[in-house]
Amino acid sequence: MSQIRYQKEIRLPPASESLESNFYNCKYGCELIFKLHPLLIARQIHFSTNYPVNSDSTTFSREKYYDVPWMSTQKTFKEFDPDRSISINVDKPGTFCFLYTWISVEGISIEKKGYFIVEPKTNIPINSITLQTYIVRCLGTLEDWKPRLCLSKYCNYNAIHLTPVQERGNSDSAYSIKDHLKLHPNIISPEVQAKLSGSANIKIDNTICSDFSYEIDKGHMVLEEALRNVSSEWGLMRVTDLVWNHCSYDCVWLRDHPDAGYNLCNSLHLIPAYVVDRELANLSKEIGIASHEDTYGVTRVVSKDDAQGYKNSLEKLLTKLLPERTKLEEYLQVDVDKVYTSVYDKLQTTEYSKIGESKDKLYPINKTFVRHAAWIDEDLALQIFFGGLDNSSSAGKIESCLANFKKSLLQMNAESQHSMENYLNDSITASMNRFDWRFLDKSGPSLTYISEDTPITPEYFFHLDGHIWLTDEQIEDKEQAKKVLIHNGYVIDWNPVLNIAGPESNVYLRRDVEVWGDSCKLNYGDKPADNPWLWEYMRHYTILMARMFDGFRIDNCHNTPIHVAEYYLDEARLVNPNLLVIAELFTNSLEKDSLFINRMGLNLLIREAIHTYRPYDLCSHIYKFGGELFIGSMLQQITLPSKGDTPLAIFYDVTHDNENIIEKHTVFDVVPTTAIISMSTCPTGSCRGYDELIPHHIHIVREKRLYSNYKEDEFSFGIFKIKRELNRLHSSMVSEGYTEMYIDSLTDTVLSVTRHNPNTLDSYILITHTCFSEPEAQYKPTKQDKHKQFPIPSLTLEGQVADIVLEAFIKQDTSISYEKDKDNINGLSGYIPFIQSNINQNRSKLVKVIAKLGDPQVKIEFVDFPPGAVIIMSIKPRQEAISAANGLRGLAAFQQLNRVARAQYVEGMNARNTFDSELSKLSLLDFNFLLYHSEAEEMELGGDLYEIPGYGKTVYAGLQGVVSILDNIRRTNELGHPLCNNIRDGNWMLEFIAKRLKRRSSLAAISKILLNSCIQLDKIPRSLKPSYFDLIISSLYGMIISHCLKLFSPFVQEGNSLVRNLALCSVQLVSDCKSAPLPIHNTKNASEIPTGSLAAGLPHFTTGNMRCWGRDTFISLRGILIVTGRVAEARQHILSYASTIRHGMIPNLLGAGERSRYNCRDAPWWFIESIRYLTKYTGDNDILKEKITRVFVDDDSEAFGETKEETLIEIIQEILSRHCDGIHFKERNAGVELDRDMTDEGFHIEAYVDLNTGFVCGGSEYNCGTWMDKMGSSEQAGNKGKPATPRDGSAIELVALCRSVVSWLSYLYAEGIYPYEGVEVRAGLSGERVTMSFKVWAEKIRNNFEDKFWIPQDKEEAKKKEGENKDYIHKTGIYKDTLGASQKWTDYQLRPNFPIAMVVAPDLFDSDNARLAIEQANESLLGPLGMRTLDREDWAYRGNYLMNDSDDYNTAFGFNYHQGPEWLWLTGFYLQAVLTFCSREDIVSSVYEVLSRVYDCLLNSEWKGLPELTNENGINCESSCPTQAWSIATFLDTLYAIHCNKGGML
Repeated sequence: MSQIRYQKEIRLPPASESLESNFYNCKYGCELIFKLHPLLIARQIHFSTNYPVNSDSTTFSREKYYDVPWMSTQKTFKEFDPDRSISINVDKPGTFCFLYTWISVEGISIEKKGYFIVEPKTNIPINSITLQTYIVRCLGTLEDWKPRLCLSKYCNYNAIHLTPVQERGNSDSAYSIKDHLKLHPNIISPEVQAKLSGSANIKIDNTICSDFSYEIDKGHMVLEEALRNVSSEWGLMRVTDLVWNHCSYDCVWLRDHPDAGYNLCNSLHLIPAYVVDRELANLSKEIGIASHEDTYGVTRVVSKDDAQGYKNSLEKLLTKLLPERTKLEEYLQVDVDKVYTSVYDKLQTTEYSKIGESKDKLYPINKTFVRHAAWIDEDLALQIFFGGLDNSSSAGKIESCLANFKKSLLQMNAESQHSMENYLNDSITASMNRFDWRFLDKSGPSLTYISEDTPITPEYFFHLDGHIWLTDEQIEDKEQAKKVLIHNGYVIDWNPVLNIAGPESNVYLRRDVEVWGDSCKLNYGDKPADNPWLWEYMRHYTILMARMFDGFRIDNCHNTPIHVAEYYLDEARLVNPNLLVIAELFTNSLEKDSLFINRMGLNLLIREAIHTYRPYDLCSHIYKFGGELFIGSMLQQITLPSKGDTPLAIFYDVTHDNENIIEKHTVFDVVPTTAIISMSTCPTGSCRGYDELIPHHIHIVREKRLYSNYKEDEFSFGIFKIKRELNRLHSSMVSEGYTEMYIDSLTDTVLSVTRHNPNTLDSYILITHTCFSEPEAQYKPTKQDKHKQFPIPSLTLEGQVADIVLEAFIKQDTSISYEKDKDNINGLSGYIPFIQSNINQNRSKLVKVIAKLGDPQVKIEFVDFPPGAVIIMSIKPRQEAISAANGLRGLAAFQQLNRVARAQYVEGMNARNTFDSELSKLSLLDFNFLLYHSEAEEMELGGDLYEIPGYGKTVYAGLQGVVSILDNIRRTNELGHPLCNNIRDGNWMLEFIAKRLKRRSSLAAISKILLNSCIQLDKIPRSLKPSYFDLIISSLYGMIISHCLKLFSPFVQEGNSLVRNLALCSVQLVSDCKSAPLPIHNTKNASEIPTGSLAAGLPHFTTGNMRCWGRDTFISLRGILIVTGRVAEARQHILSYASTIRHGMIPNLLGAGERSRYNCRDAPWWFIESIRYLTKYTGDNDILKEKITRVFVDDDSEAFGETKEETLIEIIQEILSRHCDGIHFKERNAGVELDRDMTDEGFHIEAYVDLNTGFVCGGSEYNCGTWMDKMGSSEQAGNKGKPATPRDGSAIELVALCRSVVSWLSYLYAEGIYPYEGVEVRAGLSGERVTMSFKVWAEKIRNNFEDKFWIPQDKEEAKKKEGENKDYIHKTGIYKDTLGASQKWTDYQLRPNFPIAMVVAPDLFDSDNARLAIEQANESLLGPLGMRTLDREDWAYRGNYLMNDSDDYNTAFGFNYHQGPEWLWLTGFYLQAVLTFCSREDIVSSVYEVLSRVYDCLLNSEWKGLPELTNENGINCESSCPTQAWSIATFLDTLYAIHCNKGGML
């Protein structure tokens, strides 16, 4: 029985997929499992991680990596194991990196990096966190904190967030810190401070800056103790802000350490931006004293009556004066004459031939950022302009080069001027925008006049000595330049990975930065050694906070250098391993968010409901941030896709630094919004003031009042009692397992949110009437009927209402007006909460619950549901639903519902045992019916496929048809899939499955179990039906597959997942098809013969005459039936086909023996080769003596007329003799009824043996007797009746098959097993019949093969060898495809048939030549999955197979079927040829590379098979069979060959 155990599975993606920005979140203590993407299983992957695996060390180092071996249960395929994995039990919180590397086929080393985050082990489950923010300045002194913090305790918050407790700068903003190592003086009272004077100093060891010395405020000890006491008494987590990226501009230590900021000495690239800032300030000062009133009409007082006119005048002033005063181009323009002279002088002393050439572009360089100091790279200039000179260059040429150089300098200066003009124009535009907001916009500060103190735009730079501006000359003084630093800020739509103040940025010059004028941006550099004092100072600060708090909130995280936060969080976790990290992170990109999350190890991202403008947006926010799983999610373990998790959120109704919800929405929306937030499955947050109905934003800087103190009897106003219930419910839902949620809109303003417990089937449902706008606009009740004025449709719920957990709304008492208290922050006391909690449904004021006896549903009618109302109901499932769920869980061996309905669970387990027992009785043909059956097969039995409305038909009538869809649904939890909708609407799918199985007697008991499941599923709540359907089907499917695999050979049973999945394809393809039975080969023993026949492919070749193909059957027999252990069925196919021999040939189309067609020259050779392999596999030659009742007594007899028995030996001998005598006949019933496209000449069949070479020959230009059998059918294009690939003469694979067969028979004759030494042939002119022994025949083939088929690699040698045919040679170093074709040039085409010959008769090939040919195939023929049927460099190559008609002779009606499209079955032979002949590691490793792509294709196939072919470069071909017998078979052949070599290469 499977139990719910948290596992995280990460499937490592291939090189083509991104990984580093993916996010993987792991619960503390979970098992983290790494597996490989199918496309990686061919590689030897080296895996390492900096998670301390098997290490007792508690010290984590990002740089220290541990190698982790892959685990495998495979005895074979150790070099190719799709199932290998790595398992790590993670119990150390933090962020960890993993690396995996491999060598590509091209020999390139590839490394990919990913991260996983382990959640901290907190006292409170992370998802149950309900956090409240406090602005520290509003708490007063520490002695007064507890009475003010007690509100959190009363309202059932379990975590508090305090804004920074450090000493604040001049602006008094909590986030503008003056001293990070001192508490703000207001926190610790003077009396307490005095008592601390004699206590020991707080000591933190230095690790970066050894001489760092700084007095740490002893008040930290008092604060830490006080916070711990609060936590201990009330169970509150403690969180505070960490501010790393800036300090206050009046920071106490900045004067001693100016390099801690970006100044004009350490950041010279900022000088042009400073000059612009300075001149803007000067212009503001001048406007303030009316210096430009007459000239430009810009007055000191900003005209708001003629705002546009004033703006136009100001912009004109800036556009005119700013360029004149800044002259920015002087920082980039070079002195042309000086540079020219310097380069000219250098040229005179340089040897031209040593200059070298370059096509790079010349740019100005100004490392000092002093005006007129720009220069160029002189060596580069010489290479660009004079690199083409040599000692013989004429004076004229040299002069020309010099002229071009000078021209380029002038052009460069012009570009520099243009560039700086653009920057300046941008800065003017930005300045005007800020002027607009500061002076004219009603939402801004509405300044009235421009002056030095109220400039046009905020200043970007500040001087440590006050409001001082340096001249250009003073800037060059380092001591002065150090004192000029930049403010911090943010840039809209900026890439947060880049440093806004770095040399690569120009945002300060373009004035894109929204600066915080009270801050100084800190300059950490790239590493601690770049600024050791700053790094050490901030390290002390971080450690102090880690000791004091349980969690950090990283302020302005997206503007914090990642490497800085990364370092400090590592340091913090050394002090507090279970530190919770929350971040204010807004990058507008999930990919960039993940980068910060991974590097820093962020646990939660702040998200807010306030950023919504209508209820629909709030729904979207809940879906996006507020839920992990939705109701009815699949109960089975969901494998995490390589794309990773969605970052976790802490969902706020509103944060402390955003506008108030009462101002943005209405006071009546306070309760609905917070109620919706509380129903989310993620942590929640709010800020002090929300619950008190404070009608304004509590400003972090301007608010000087204190929070109010409340006694418990003073909570009658506000929403304290409502929030108390909501927070309690939020936490309890997490602890009790309400992991699923669903949100819906009942109307435009009425929303419902449901939380569901999948282990009890209990639910809570919230219904709320949102109020984004004033209620008068939407709700006008009348005395007669309040509800009709705002109709809300009734709601039907499954189950029963246990009780009403909460109903609440706010009522206004108009007699009470709001007055702002001057000392304490006070809320709206005139709005009174109505609240009822844990009441019987009959006491509800808002709804009426209608429940009828025996009805599984209840109806909720809204009696009076005003805007702002909320109701939360506890919904319990009916007993029959619990019993049904437990019974189905028992059937699936899944965790039972929390100790209820035990009897039903046991009953389900018993049904499962019965199911298991019944499966053990089934044959593979039963499993074929149970799992598969394509449409035509099913319709033949009077059935059909199941059609899903909105989706279409399943591909199989059996279980696999629905399982393939469920697999895809489960991967993404796609609960809106049409199949899920169909299952919710009724039990038709399960009934279809069950009733279908009833048609087969051996499956009747299984059908009964499933029919009973239908009854149980009908009792399951509608929303849960898809998950229980999946639970049943997927679980039973697993049992079915397990039993099915037991009927296969050890090779399959012990094989890896690729082997097992391919073997299951044999079950797809062999069925007892009534319209295509195998002929009964022995009438005396007919009842004991298996009835299944092998289909060539699904769904195109499934029934009737098109199902059984002789060629396809015997190419596939080895892989589909023999190596999988289905030997009896392999024998049946051999003997049945043997009974249909005619003209010395095996039929191409079997037609049950009655409708056989004999038009393929290769089927008899594949037939005998299959017999050879079967005897080799079994070690038993008895099949050769089997008696066979022939369907045709002779060539001219009718089917099943006279009877004649022969042994298989006699059948084989007849085939060989007839070929040596020559086969010549015209097909019976030749004409349009037999083949509507063939010409009359094409019906003439010819096959014979060239007695000089021993080669099998045959065919003509009018037919196509090998597997490349496409006959043209387009009258429009003119290819009708013309074979695309006749391959007449001697086809290379037939010659090899013949060699394999006669060599085997020669051996059997020598062993006394085969009675014939050879075949009789006509000798010489006399025609005398003599015996040609098999041995001689085999030697003839061997002696002639290389000479006739090999085209030497050397072109001259090849031409000489081919003589008069030399002009046909297209490629060398290959084997001809045919010999003696009527169209000579086709002999010389490069096609993929020679690997077949290499596998069946390897001794024919010269090893060196074989390797050269294989390398040609690897380069020119091998595609991602299949082999190109023609060299892509051939003029006839057409890689895409389409069945539409056209004027194109080469492609109309798929004429190019074998002229380029990539066939998979050929790849199996190619891989075996590689294993046979190649030792080069890169070529051999390509075998596994191809197999990995095959595995990927198989896993993603809805048919769970391999296609017949693909179009060029592996693109899916719509006209191809999606599952083809020989495609599957030859890959099984390959894997068996590897298996026989015990996992290594052959």
